[in-house]
Amino acid sequence: MKNGGYSPSSKALGMGTGFNVHCLHCGYEEDFMEGKGMVVHEYSLKRYLEEEPFHVHRMTHRKIEQLARRYGHLRIDAEYRLLLCPHCHIPFSRLHITVFDRERIYHQTRFRCTHCERPLKEIATGNIENYRCPECLEKSLVVGLDVINWD
Repeated sequence: MKNGGYSPSSKALGMGTGFNVHCLHCGYEEDFMEGKGMVVHEYSLKRYLEEEPFHVHRMTHRKIEQLARRYGHLRIDAEYRLLLCPHCHIPFSRLHITVFDRERIYHQTRFRCTHCERPLKEIATGNIENYRCPECLEKSLVVGLDVINWD
């Protein structure tokens, strides 16, 4: 691969995992997903647009359609990632999309904090309790004991 080409991550072979997060202060609750499953994986853009196996934001969908019209050979890859706002210390789980070929990346999703609009940074699983609740902004998040394996 030359010039920063793209190769799907090593997570591509595994199942996706998830866990429930809730706030002890306000009752906020959300399932945080990470990785890939059987549906969220690499497709040709043509096949993705025919089947739409996973939902993407409408602006990302428009970009995928534009790229598919312009370049017939591109591929799309997706995976759930855990992200953090470095300013607000709020965690997020988002579906990251990459449109690519062997030579380069044509599009990658970029995410911003819903509170301060700053760019989000990828974080490792764990220590969610150290971050703030997206609703009440208190450091009162706890992770449920059950791990969700999905495919």
